[in-house]
Amino acid sequence: MQINQLAVALRPRNAHEAIDLGFMLARAYWKSLYMIWFTLLLPLVILLQFLEAYNAWIVAVIIWWFKPLYDRVALFVYGRQVFGETPTVRDAWRAIPGFFRTGLIAALTYRRIDLARSFNLPIFQLEGLRGATRRARQKILNKNTRPKAVWLAIACIHFESILAFSLIAIVYLMAPHTVQQQVGEMLLDNNAPLWVGLLTNMLYFMAISIVEPFYVAAGFALYLNRRTQIEGWDIELVFHDIAGNIRSSEASEAA
Repeated sequence: MQINQLAVALRPRNAHEAIDLGFMLARAYWKSLYMIWFTLLLPLVILLQFLEAYNAWIVAVIIWWFKPLYDRVALFVYGRQVFGETPTVRDAWRAIPGFFRTGLIAALTYRRIDLARSFNLPIFQLEGLRGATRRARQKILNKNTRPKAVWLAIACIHFESILAFSLIAIVYLMAPHTVQQQVGEMLLDNNAPLWVGLLTNMLYFMAISIVEPFYVAAGFALYLNRRTQIEGWDIELVFHDIAGNIRSSEASEAA
């Protein structure tokens, strides 16, 4: 990483400040994030809707299970943006094969329940480490920071659940009374029409699309903060500035 190109101010922060910085990143880069997010992920979610005829719950579980893929899309955008690059949709499509080389299969299987996923993701995706080297690196970075990342995940799970139920409740309450009554009777009989499952799962994906980018950005900020703490990035930047000033002074004297 060329830390002198980072678009964020580096200094040691506590966990709450780092998470707040991540939320600021999500707000600052939301346009490019959502352009790529919906271009890549919405077709996948729409394709999954064809399974609604079999079981709507299975589709909801699959949408939830694929979160590690969504996270990699978001981190791809943030990782470029903080270094002053604005990724395009084409760049994102080209990056997808690289997701499989940086632990996506593991993230979708035995690592799926890792509550510190957003914090560990940059180690896999941005550093590209594997095996014993990655485990040693992860152990160092996780020290003193993993509990904060876990609580971040727990908080985001609650926010996402509340938001999903709220969206579904708003749509239900805005529907005509006759529709509400029919849907209620069908749900009690476990025989809800297909459109109910389609609408519910799309609203759930919208809730994920609102909360997950903030979750990934906050985990990324915790990662940057942890590296600043243990590697002295803020001090290194000061030396970069001093060296740049010296070179400028020498160039002025020579002129």
